[in-house]
Amino acid sequence: MSRKQESLLCEEFVEQIRTVLNIPIFGQPARLREVMEVLLQFSITTPITVILDEFQDIQRVNRAFFSELQDLWDRYRQQSRMHLVCCGSLYSLMTRLFQDGREPLFGRADHRINLQPLRCRYIAQMLNDRQEFKPEKLLQWYMLSGGVPK
Repeated sequence: MSRKQESLLCEEFVEQIRTVLNIPIFGQPARLREVMEVLLQFSITTPITVILDEFQDIQRVNRAFFSELQDLWDRYRQQSRMHLVCCGSLYSLMTRLFQDGREPLFGRADHRINLQPLRCRYIAQMLNDRQEFKPEKLLQWYMLSGGVPK
């Protein structure tokens, strides 16, 4: 999720929705809630997977979005065929958003996946399989996938 103004994010999302999904959207939604509602309405007739990366950053763009999403999800959940995937790199915040009883999205997650870093030996094996193994390359891949680049 970008740290742009909400209206600019909506503009980008709407362009992708029009282009990729070929959904006619009239006007220009200026709120993320409106964009999500368009997608939820579309998913009533067409199954769709929506992935929101760095989901926790949405609160910087619109502090009310999590409550707005709760309302939309509760209204459309039974008829919608949307698979909504919310990804985030801040484990504690993502856990709080979906597991703290005081948060609007509490109880709305059907499944959770806690991805662990790839082990060094698996990365080495992948590089070997591609005949690209070099110690420097192993270090680069480990830093990108499981190590701490700092």
